[in-house]
Amino acid sequence: MADVYEAQTMYDKAEPYLLRAVKASEIAGGPDNDMTGVAVWALCNFYDRWSKPEKSQPCWHRATGILEKMEGVNSPVLKDSLTFEANALRKMGRTAEALALEERVVNIQKTAATQ
Repeated sequence: MADVYEAQTMYDKAEPYLLRAVKASEIAGGPDNDMTGVAVWALCNFYDRWSKPEKSQPCWHRATGILEKMEGVNSPVLKDSLTFEANALRKMGRTAEALALEERVVNIQKTAATQ
């Protein structure tokens, strides 16, 4: 249903379905499992498409936390979620925080290149 509402740009009606998917994943497998990560990722992407950085940023922060627990804090897998969170922070005028995340991405990439 979320896709149908989103296609009609009825984002406020789509959001509850995505939130419900996250909740169901948390109940089924826990707050930090891979299925919850997939549901959270979908929710974060949705907030980006809706142009809601104030919702997107904490969502991406959570997605990064899930990935960190699964892959490690220096995993190259974190690049996208950190970049998306930095973009949301910039849109909210929180440039210093965005720069810190972008620096973290660069450091992760350097570490991955040397391994």
